[in-house]
Amino acid sequence: YACHCTIHGSTVSADYVYDMERTIQGAMGSAAPVVFLQGASGDVTQVDNLAITGPQFGERWRRFVGTRVGAEAVKVMVTAERGRHTPVTACAADVRLSRRRPSQESIATSREIVDEALRSGRFTTEWTFAKERVLVDYICEREPEFTTQAQAIQVGETLILSNSAELFCELGLDIKRRSPFPRTYVVELANGCIGDVAPEHAFEPHEGGYETV
Repeated sequence: YACHCTIHGSTVSADYVYDMERTIQGAMGSAAPVVFLQGASGDVTQVDNLAITGPQFGERWRRFVGTRVGAEAVKVMVTAERGRHTPVTACAADVRLSRRRPSQESIATSREIVDEALRSGRFTTEWTFAKERVLVDYICEREPEFTTQAQAIQVGETLILSNSAELFCELGLDIKRRSPFPRTYVVELANGCIGDVAPEHAFEPHEGGYETV
């Protein structure tokens, strides 16, 4: 399922996956195994940013999302026909990537913002992003390239593809469209976390958001 697990709050939590599992096991039995795979949701949360109903966080909204997802899973399980479960095969590949480095002009400005915040003690949102740019520049200097892993698992006519990025939903949908398999599931944040990965147009000045910053 493609949605950030950031509904419950800043505490350590299974978030809406907890309510999803309770709902499924409530219908199928407490011994029913539940495997949750995080879909491509780098830019997807439960929040409707155009709504006027107030913050959509906390226990109520966690229960709302998890129960609905769990109920949908149960509906699919009790109505679906049994499919082909063979062959079962898997493969993995290490991928070498170059880090995306901020411009030197951006770094110079960011250092000024960070220094001023340390002097004044006022830590704004602008300071948060500036600090992150300085840290990224330091990491790029020490390790300009890194290795991550991509995996593919085939179960009959179904393909499960995993990567360690927080993929924007658009990229996940594009992978599904290009796949020759009848059913393809894209799993993010698997075997690591390399941060948000957005389509190129999201880096244009009029697009993107905090993820691309």
